[in-house]
Amino acid sequence: MPSLHIISAALGFLLALGVTLVAAAVFADRLDRLGARLGFSEVLLGVLTAVAADSPELSSSVAAILRGERDVGLGVVIGSNVFNLAAMIGIGAVVAGAVRPARAWLAVESAVALSLLAVTAGLLVAGLPPLAALALALVVLTPYLAVLALGDARLHLVPLPARAHRVLRDALGSGLAHPRSLVSADSLWRAFWLMALALVVIVAGSTVMVDTSLVLADEIGLSHLLVGLLILAVVTSLPNASTAFRLARQGRADATVSETLNSNNINLVGGILIPAAILGLGTVSSGVPADLVWLLVLTAATLGALATRSGIGRLAGAALVCAYIAFVIAHAV
Repeated sequence: MPSLHIISAALGFLLALGVTLVAAAVFADRLDRLGARLGFSEVLLGVLTAVAADSPELSSSVAAILRGERDVGLGVVIGSNVFNLAAMIGIGAVVAGAVRPARAWLAVESAVALSLLAVTAGLLVAGLPPLAALALALVVLTPYLAVLALGDARLHLVPLPARAHRVLRDALGSGLAHPRSLVSADSLWRAFWLMALALVVIVAGSTVMVDTSLVLADEIGLSHLLVGLLILAVVTSLPNASTAFRLARQGRADATVSETLNSNNINLVGGILIPAAILGLGTVSSGVPADLVWLLVLTAATLGALATRSGIGRLAGAALVCAYIAFVIAHAV
């Protein structure tokens, strides 16, 4: 029979998980409404939604790093990104029949995703200084986010040839257009206060999840790296997975892929590169490079399959899920 210490830690973890997921849903909803009111483009709204859905993952990773548990923090980010590919694109393809992005913007998103992975690998494996790694990430992200922030209404302000403007519009499609209607009558101040309150709850809930999961790990003899990779990574990714699942069922392949890639990008920057630049990297567990290889290979394979004319169908989606199961088994045995 489990000890009272284990039972109380498990109950605390489940309670914190429930509260955190509810707060993340509130934060995502208000951020989406606020972005629409301010006239952000649809693609930029997707990025902001990814930020909101990633808030439990980022909070858990940063909370672990602040407690000196770098392995847990790195495990949350890497494990979440591997899980996202399987749950958001793999299961989405199995349910919807296929995830087949049609726009040329996939090439840009793929370049951004692979570049950030390369920078992260340079930091964790090759000894790239944290500040240099963050600077390289900003070089990649700044033009990408600038185009999304400008949208079709202000893209002409960028001093580019007319042909370049046409290419950008064709690549982004309708996703570059600014929404023309307000989706919420809430005041801006009310939205800001609700988001601030939700963020406080997310941070507090994530901190409790990290603490209670470490207690459980110590009680049952599980390594702290596995806590991040296989437990916190999955439960904190549930908001993202549910969003992508809905998008895939609606046949919105572009949105599904964009949500997945941007979520993974945000995890790398907010969960690893920024904390490393501020707090230092410290000693990295010997298992982290191998986990990063899993993520690199799975990301490249996913992007390669998405770039084909048929995209990712049920069979390829099932293969992604199996790859994640293999990832779990490799760490569990």
